[in-house]
Amino acid sequence: VPLNLFDALKNGKPLPYVYFTYNWEPRSDETVDQLCVALKRNGLPHRRDKENCSYRSDIHEFMNYIREGNHVVVLLSKPYLKSFYCLYELTGIMAHPEYEKRIYPIIVDHTIREDEFLKDFEDFWKTKLKDRAYIDTLKDKTVKRFTLQRKRELIRDIIDKIPVIEDYISKICAQEIKYYDVKGVMPLLEDLSHDIKIRV
Repeated sequence: VPLNLFDALKNGKPLPYVYFTYNWEPRSDETVDQLCVALKRNGLPHRRDKENCSYRSDIHEFMNYIREGNHVVVLLSKPYLKSFYCLYELTGIMAHPEYEKRIYPIIVDHTIREDEFLKDFEDFWKTKLKDRAYIDTLKDKTVKRFTLQRKRELIRDIIDKIPVIEDYISKICAQEIKYYDVKGVMPLLEDLSHDIKIRV
């Protein structure tokens, strides 16, 4: 039965959107495809980069909407945690005092919780901070407005947030991606429906 969000529209207030932050690797991308179908079927409004960030639109602006979103599905994977753009979104979400209430996590790869990867994760970003060639590659539409200094500041922000990210990954109770079948997605849909109603 589709979830009725009529009450969330009372008093003419805008309905909050569900956003996704994820790496475009196949498993994450396919899962977001499936989740979008489930959200539509259940009347939950959402915004996704591939659907709602049109040709020649400002991708940086869309990323900032994700950073400020109250309901963000985060698909955590190794490629995600080593992507400047993904972590730009995640660190923005985590800048909010009650960020844990904003995040709806999905674990794409359980090995991101292993000590070996977490150590590599930290070393990776500390190395990138000193890698001028890497920083120079961040020249696409998203960050071309940023100076070299600003790009380094953003990477430092990622490094500063690593303890918070690692703590969150280690403690959060979240299903792995393989369990997101028709039944497995219901806890996520129920949480989103409940939270969207009470936060309008």
